[in-house]
Amino acid sequence: MKTTLKPAGQPSKISNFINAELDHSDTPSELADINKHLLKLFNCNVEQDADGTLSQAIDEDIEKFILKRANLVESLLNTLQEQQKLSFARKEIDINKVLLGAVELKRKHVRENLANISKASKAIKEYHQV
Repeated sequence: MKTTLKPAGQPSKISNFINAELDHSDTPSELADINKHLLKLFNCNVEQDADGTLSQAIDEDIEKFILKRANLVESLLNTLQEQQKLSFARKEIDINKVLLGAVELKRKHVRENLANISKASKAIKEYHQV
């Protein structure tokens, strides 16, 4: 099977969860760019080869952009004045909850896929012994 990456036309559980806006009124353009990349990565449906290469690349990109986002948010918090810092932090708490939920759903999908692979392996072993 050929590996393809398709925009989320048919919503998956993750894309339903993370179709929320990650930007808020205090989001600087650099953070908005990172958010845009994250939304794009989370809202992709992946058909993968048996080796999972594309899925792994997307997971690595998600990790890279989440770390980049975390570092930028921390840097912004260190440079803002107290009132701006409070406003920004309050808004970012909600955004972080959305991101955390999306990552948790992704982890759940991985666990489900591993369970299915394990079931298939057991069935193959049983068939092979017959």
